[in-house]
Amino acid sequence: MLSPLVEKRYGKYERKPAQQRLPKKCGETGFTDEIDWVEWDRAIGVAKDLNKPIFFLIHKT
Repeated sequence: MLSPLVEKRYGKYERKPAQQRLPKKCGETGFTDEIDWVEWDRAIGVAKDLNKPIFFLIHKT
């Protein structure tokens, strides 16, 4: 996944226009809909099946 600040076009990276840089927030988490949230007890299996890394976020309030 690319940074929300850049996109790949014609083999090179370009800065996105300002209105496209920030992902839209959603729901109670305040994060974008583009995140596939998975419970920790399932995360390792899902990551192995999809051959993707795990991003473990700890939020303290």
